[in-house]
Amino acid sequence: MRKTKLALALGDVEYGKRIVSCLMNHYRDSVEIHAFGQELDLLEMLMKKESDTIETTYDILVCCDQDEETLRKIPWGKLSQRMPILYLLEDVQDLNENKLERSILSEEVVTWTEKYQEVRSLMNEIEKRVAKDVTAIYNGGELKPEMPMLGVYSLADNQYQLPFALTLGAILSDQRRVLLLDLQENSGISQLISGEETMGLEDLILASQEKEIGRERMLACIGHLDKMDLVYPAANSEVISEVGAKEYLKLLELLRTELSYEQIIINFGSRFQGFFELLNRMEQLYLLEGKGGLCQWREYEFRQELKDRGYDGLLQRVQKVQLPITTFSNSCERIVEQWKWNELGDMIRKMGSVGDRVGIS
Repeated sequence: MRKTKLALALGDVEYGKRIVSCLMNHYRDSVEIHAFGQELDLLEMLMKKESDTIETTYDILVCCDQDEETLRKIPWGKLSQRMPILYLLEDVQDLNENKLERSILSEEVVTWTEKYQEVRSLMNEIEKRVAKDVTAIYNGGELKPEMPMLGVYSLADNQYQLPFALTLGAILSDQRRVLLLDLQENSGISQLISGEETMGLEDLILASQEKEIGRERMLACIGHLDKMDLVYPAANSEVISEVGAKEYLKLLELLRTELSYEQIIINFGSRFQGFFELLNRMEQLYLLEGKGGLCQWREYEFRQELKDRGYDGLLQRVQKVQLPITTFSNSCERIVEQWKWNELGDMIRKMGSVGDRVGIS
């Protein structure tokens, strides 16, 4: 994937160091950073060449805390014709009171956003302005070996699949970029997000069946829950079972390649055509374990079905999970918070790097 080339002109040196450090820790595979610590360096970069080299060198210019003299000298209009400009303000409301900045940083030329926000939110602002390119759809339907995927499935008590998947994602997202794909009908995940989303899983599936898709369209289908990303649920849950394994594999490869996810968690629901084929791609499958003889019968039949279908390798990757005794509430967030910091969360953290085989039982 082509890296986004960022030109950073951040007058606040301490803030600049923190931003660069966070970007390098979490987005080193997707961004290339060119930092200009001094205003004179920025002016030299902008003024030295009047050709198209600026346009071909940087994808976007991100600025903040420039003094009045620098603000006046920079040819914002001419520069904005070559690349997008994002100006960071300590308080966007202050722009209405600062006539100088308001006259220079015209909304038609320069866009602005809050300076103090999460790096992930800032990257989303950057991607909105850079991701105008059109991405060719991956047609192979095969996942690369380095694509780690974790599955969550239950033969009983499946109302706790979502809290477990969220707990798993919350812990893993402390160290890597994580995406949750919820294929469980009416899982309740829509209650955890803002409700302002206009696109989601349906749109991604339709887009993946086309020959090309804009990254901006992909980003519109993805929301955020703390540090973890998630695909907004489908408005019509029937579409989940109408899609086969090949389409899901194509979609997953597209997301991994273009949006640089290091871990994808799939919360499985009802079986669809190719269900077992996609299940077999999981590096680990967390099977939530119920109590009682009937649950044991169901698990026996499930394992026997895997064996009959020739998925003996998957049998070795099934990790039984017996959810810890806890005081449940009507709040999914509270359940996740409890699990994250009790023995279940400790066991997940002991998994270490992706690929470790640590059972949870």
